[in-house]
Amino acid sequence: MRLRKYLAVICLLAVALLPGKAEAAKNYHGGQLYFGMGGSVCALNTKTGKVKKICEVLKTDTDPIGTIVYYKGNLYFSVDLAEAEGEYGRHQRYIYRVGANGKGKKRLAPGYAPQIADGKIYYIAESYNKKTKYGKSAGLYEMKTDGTKKEAVVLDDVREFAVVKNWLFWISSEGKNPKKKGTYLNYHPLIYIDLNDPDKKQEYDSPFYETGYLVDYDDNYVYYTDEYDQDEIRSRGTSDIDERNWGNYRRHVLPEVIDIFSKKCKHLPSRFIGFQNDCYVYRLEEQWKYYNPLTGKATVLKGLTGRGERDELIAAGGGWLVLAHPAKNGDKTSLSVIRTNGKNLKTLYTWKDPRQG
Repeated sequence: MRLRKYLAVICLLAVALLPGKAEAAKNYHGGQLYFGMGGSVCALNTKTGKVKKICEVLKTDTDPIGTIVYYKGNLYFSVDLAEAEGEYGRHQRYIYRVGANGKGKKRLAPGYAPQIADGKIYYIAESYNKKTKYGKSAGLYEMKTDGTKKEAVVLDDVREFAVVKNWLFWISSEGKNPKKKGTYLNYHPLIYIDLNDPDKKQEYDSPFYETGYLVDYDDNYVYYTDEYDQDEIRSRGTSDIDERNWGNYRRHVLPEVIDIFSKKCKHLPSRFIGFQNDCYVYRLEEQWKYYNPLTGKATVLKGLTGRGERDELIAAGGGWLVLAHPAKNGDKTSLSVIRTNGKNLKTLYTWKDPRQG
């Protein structure tokens, strides 16, 4: 994430307070870093640096596979069939399961963004209109890991969600503000329930109730931005005393503290690319960097240049990063792997993406 620039001492204390191990993505297990490449599920051996295809889900010239979750020998992920056909203006997403050995591929449910907690898959269900060919959120559901016993948890237009211990946090897209009359399209409150007692549904009551996005989550907190004041990243645990202000976000702007030693972020256009497994990636103008909160050091990722709308940290773990970034030529996007020491960049896959640029 990106922390705030109050004073150097305060900033360093904030870094020290980061969770010891954040495993929100859960795509790294047993020395294997899992990610989607084109229509295939792949694994990077973090000891050898070699990449292998585990399973081809479908043939495509795009990149429709979402974040992969490892759980008890299986991989769970979503595939956007509309994107697989090169149609980025609509969605038709399904959740799949396949063994980490590449066997037993199975489509489980229409939906996306699977997360696993207490042996259940939580996901955003999607209803597909055959006439309009558009899919939309049908609420947040749970099901067993084999795809059976699907049950609605939240019948709300869920925008994003995170399961933190026994708490479910989600951002609503309903646009209803209880403190104002009418409906507001940009009103996305952060709501949570105790999964052990779903009747205790609460909405955070604070000046910052027009939540923007869930930036990330880990084993203890959710991190989110605010529509009112997007130069703030905030975190919430399971009680109000867990709230922390993590700093400057300002339209994807990384705070100066991440580069506090060089202080070069001050007036440069920068962007937060992503965070997984204690790996932070950000960009200063066209220079990409990896930040390690445990050492406080920032490393230039050599060979990665350029800025685009599709910039994303796809997977991280075991000393490696998988990144989507602008290709060297044209309006294409590349998928590359690189070590966290900033070396050994290798581009694996390139595709035409109209969102890049």
